[in-house]
Amino acid sequence: MSFREKSAWISFFTVLIVFGFYFYRTIAYFIENPNANPFEDRELITLFWYSLIAFAALEIVLHVAIAIQSPKEARTAKDERERLIALKAARIAYGAISVGAVLAAVFIVHHPPNPWGLGNVVLLVVVVGEVVRFGSQIAYFRWGA
Repeated sequence: MSFREKSAWISFFTVLIVFGFYFYRTIAYFIENPNANPFEDRELITLFWYSLIAFAALEIVLHVAIAIQSPKEARTAKDERERLIALKAARIAYGAISVGAVLAAVFIVHHPPNPWGLGNVVLLVVVVGEVVRFGSQIAYFRWGA
């Protein structure tokens, strides 16, 4: 498995686990407290910042670990195949983000959220786009570009 494929796996699972937990806790919070104002209760804001910090820390630590395993490969420039894989995966992710943006706009029109809800809808669209991008990269690495 190449360094870039390992990197895609790390990013895929890091995004999925950290932000999956974040959205799970956020939805559970609003189910338990339907009239809650997240700007008055620090629980969600703290969860958001801890999620960002955990995501950044996991990405850094895990990428450093795989770079230590194969330092020469980590320093090499992307070859033509890896660039093609990155471009194809970005194209698929762009489509997913575009569809998500339209669905978010429809959702917002029918269920006007507060600013916190709007930010979370946008964050969800970006997270789904990133999961699609990394998943596409993994698929292309596995089955060819």
